[in-house]
Amino acid sequence: MQMLGLLVLSILVQAPTDPGRTAAELNLANAYAARFVPGTQSEQNWEFAAKAIEGFQNVLRLEPNNIDAIRGLAQIYQNANDPRKARQYH
Repeated sequence: MQMLGLLVLSILVQAPTDPGRTAAELNLANAYAARFVPGTQSEQNWEFAAKAIEGFQNVLRLEPNNIDAIRGLAQIYQNANDPRKARQYH
């Protein structure tokens, strides 16, 4: 969890140069996605997936064609064994 704390701190420092905060939001979503372990059924693991999805969706609300957010959603849904939703982003 220390990694996420450092990432949040870097996002706060980055905020003035990223007015839409898309880069910061994308970095945080990627950090949560990296913590998600496919096949692990713990509550904390599913929280990582949910926060990653939320972050990628926030980026898409600001930048609907952001390829990194689209790719991130496809990957997290695929890793969460939800191929129907994954295909929506492929």
